[in-house]
Amino acid sequence: MLQAVTSDDVSHAGFGFGSCREIEIGGVTVLASASPTWASWLGTARAHGAGARVWDTLWDAGVPHGLVPVGIGVYGTKGRLEKGYAPTATS
Repeated sequence: MLQAVTSDDVSHAGFGFGSCREIEIGGVTVLASASPTWASWLGTARAHGAGARVWDTLWDAGVPHGLVPVGIGVYGTKGRLEKGYAPTATS
């Protein structure tokens, strides 16, 4: 899906696991990280409307493939474990 929205090479051979580099999505330059779930960082300088443009571009490309939005709750479980973060205390 990501390859469909960028002219940059995001294949396994062209963008190895664990690497980071800038790519363009929907006319916005993002810092992309090749991880099991992919990640992108817009930075504060590009925040004005850029996030919505990237979201819309990815959404439009992904819906035909079954893309669904999920909440930030992943950071309390799997995301924290993947990144090696220590568990948080709960009350």
